Amino acid sequence: MSMTQTSDAQPLSTRRPSSAGCLLAALVVIVMAACGVVALMLIIAPQANAQMVGLLTAPAAALMFGLLFLGALAITRVPRMRAALCAWLLALPLTWLMIPATLLPSSEAQIAAAARVALMAAYFGALLIVVRWRYPERTGTGRVGLPLAAGAAALLALPWLAWGAFGSLFDILLGLAAAGLFGAAASLLVARVYLRPLPNDPDSPGLLTGGIVIGMILLILGWNIGVGGQTLLLLPLLPTLGWLAGAVAGVERGGAPDSRALALFAALAIAPPLLFADPDTLHIELLAQGREGISWAMSAVGVGVLLALMLSGGMPLLRRATERAPQIGVASAAALWLAGAAVYVSVGQPGLYGDRLFVILKDQADLSSVAAIDDYQARRHAVYETLVRHADATQAGLRDELTRFGIRHRPYYLMNALEVEGGILVRLWLEMRPEVDRVVPNPVLRPLPEPLEARSGDMLAPDEPLWNLTMINADRVWNELDVRGKGVVIGLMDSGVQWDHPELRDSYRGVRTDGTVVHEYNWYDPWGGTTEPVDYSGHGTFTLSAAVGNRVGVAPDATWIACVNLARNVGNAARYLDCMQFMLAPFPPNGDPLRDGDPALGADVTNNSWGCPQDLEGCDPNTLLPAAESLRAAGMVTVAAAGNDGPACSSLNAPLALYDAVLTVGAVQRDGIVAPFSSIGPVLADGSGRIKPDIAAPGANVLAAAPGSGYMTGSGTSIAAPHVTGVVALMWSANPTLIGDVERTEEMLRTTAQPAPQEATTLPLCAGSDGSPLTIRYGAGIVDAYRAVRAAARFDSHSAQPLQFR
Repeated sequence: MSMTQTSDAQPLSTRRPSSAGCLLAALVVIVMAACGVVALMLIIAPQANAQMVGLLTAPAAALMFGLLFLGALAITRVPRMRAALCAWLLALPLTWLMIPATLLPSSEAQIAAAARVALMAAYFGALLIVVRWRYPERTGTGRVGLPLAAGAAALLALPWLAWGAFGSLFDILLGLAAAGLFGAAASLLVARVYLRPLPNDPDSPGLLTGGIVIGMILLILGWNIGVGGQTLLLLPLLPTLGWLAGAVAGVERGGAPDSRALALFAALAIAPPLLFADPDTLHIELLAQGREGISWAMSAVGVGVLLALMLSGGMPLLRRATERAPQIGVASAAALWLAGAAVYVSVGQPGLYGDRLFVILKDQADLSSVAAIDDYQARRHAVYETLVRHADATQAGLRDELTRFGIRHRPYYLMNALEVEGGILVRLWLEMRPEVDRVVPNPVLRPLPEPLEARSGDMLAPDEPLWNLTMINADRVWNELDVRGKGVVIGLMDSGVQWDHPELRDSYRGVRTDGTVVHEYNWYDPWGGTTEPVDYSGHGTFTLSAAVGNRVGVAPDATWIACVNLARNVGNAARYLDCMQFMLAPFPPNGDPLRDGDPALGADVTNNSWGCPQDLEGCDPNTLLPAAESLRAAGMVTVAAAGNDGPACSSLNAPLALYDAVLTVGAVQRDGIVAPFSSIGPVLADGSGRIKPDIAAPGANVLAAAPGSGYMTGSGTSIAAPHVTGVVALMWSANPTLIGDVERTEEMLRTTAQPAPQEATTLPLCAGSDGSPLTIRYGAGIVDAYRAVRAAARFDSHSAQPLQFR
């Protein structure tokens, strides 16, 4: 590539790049765009493709680039172009070196970040050896460039300081380490490989062409260090930083580039996305639902791109001004960083929001003796007291050690576990303790700049019974049997609820007969600490109304209590357990669940329209199993949505739905055919091979309540589950002696279920399953409220044969 030197008075190169350079740049842009599109399509595809993204996309892109660069290197004889190709080729091995880090689960963001730092350090060490051996040192002074680099990076950081949030202190250290290694490697490749003195090409490449080459170096290095969705943020940002990085280093001036300024700028420019963009948020939103965190992050990227392009043209002028008065450059950089700090404190999200650990102990309580107590309330109290005593006794040593080291923690009793704040070192220490069975990640999403608005409904209340209610014969229960759920308490664990919605106010236990409202013991929000019910997304109001709504619910006279375990429609093991404990033994605001719980005020049946997938929220298949079994031992029916990952076989793979201790519900359409999204068994995640779901209910285009006192339609096993929750309430209302008899209640639901429609017999059989195609997808069939309530009403607890409690 033939180039001419640019004078000091000429801010941008006026040379025309050679035809070979233009062709190469065009090919690079095309390949880069294609790789970005493929990566985006794979990442937003179903969750099963997540590993494919990490294992195939980046190495495949590196292979395509490598072949392109090698081919161009073989045919071109332009010295500066060959230098650019060599720099790009030396950057590519980092992609293959990073493959082991892509094997780590995305819920292990901190471990993945640490692995990337270690691999980046190994790459930098090898690169340093190669560069020192092959290329001569030639660097410029940093007296002028360093303040320019710091000031430019401060401007680029402003949107992140305003809209982002830090992780833990260890997350910050990992991000800074990755950014520092990135800047050092980029400086080596640019200053020592690309801009090295060439005997046959003494001229500077100029800012225009040099910026393209530098941007490509930054892109190849940078796509390897982001965790989760951070890579998508870096893809559009890094190429545009090439021109600004070149201007900071003084590429347009000719002579030795300012390598220290380049290293500082590259490190500080890439640090904000690594520090402020939550990898958990990005990963969960890409693979599941919600785009709020991604929207804010991409806005920060867009502002950064615009600022970088604007600064690129003016940086040569700023450099000349700084050369005449160096103190102005230093003062300006300091002022910009102080302004950034002010933005962060005033409108940002100050504080540390690191992930936590969920610690499961080996010694889980034995409830076999108390689970056989006949009296329902006595059994609940006995289960609660036994679990609390066991937790206090077996956790004492670990709690004392955590307190001694100043490590914040929260003990649990429903299963023998603790939530602990800490990083990799704390995790390693915990895993070596003899009482600890295992430690699983407990991801917590970092806050957004603005609170989310719950989805509101704009539809009107129905004038007649809905199809989903008549399909399960709930209207016949009301009209012919005069049973509407009175005397039974339903517990909602979800995103919250609009308690004063016309569908729900009358059945809220917090509303007393005299009209006063008491939320104590009826509402718990472990996420936000709110003192009265709120709905963070609208999901909870929707699902609860299908169980107890005045016009849209199965059991309109049942009462309800609620707890928030989903924030932004995402949870973790600890928050799920918080609500499960509250449902067994509610406690007052700021109360201690292990001391202040009252089992007499707990729920009889709970609705759980959520799952805790390992890749998103950290739960392994058995993470919450002891808790689910404890609730069953206490006589509570736990109804769980099967999930929406169907129709693939064994797509039912996340707690709570996979457990034998819960009643799992699949979704059917209006014609009775299983909805294609409804997850099915056999369950392979825990090696059991058990048949799930247990039963099916309407779950496609169902009308229910929505925040804003309106209505909306929705689909999913989330709306199917509360139909069964309501039917259980009807059964126990019809015959209170059945309350607490979980085994017999489930048996009645199975034996009275409607068979699958004839059209469903063509469904294929899942390999390795002993069940029929219909059983795999429907369980016992479609729930029938009328037949189930009649069976419950006829049940005589005195003449019935005893059932063995599980």
